[in-house]
Amino acid sequence: MTLLIDRKGKEIGRLIGPAEWDSPAMIEFIRGRIAADRQGK
Repeated sequence: MTLLIDRKGKEIGRLIGPAEWDSPAMIEFIRGRIAADRQGK
């Protein structure tokens, strides 16, 4: 399992299972979670 944690220590994303971290889909997932977190401020 992988957790994406923002600068404040809040979980903003979670992925269970293996992943190709350099795939276009994974990069889009990470960017989307970061953008959603920034909009929630």
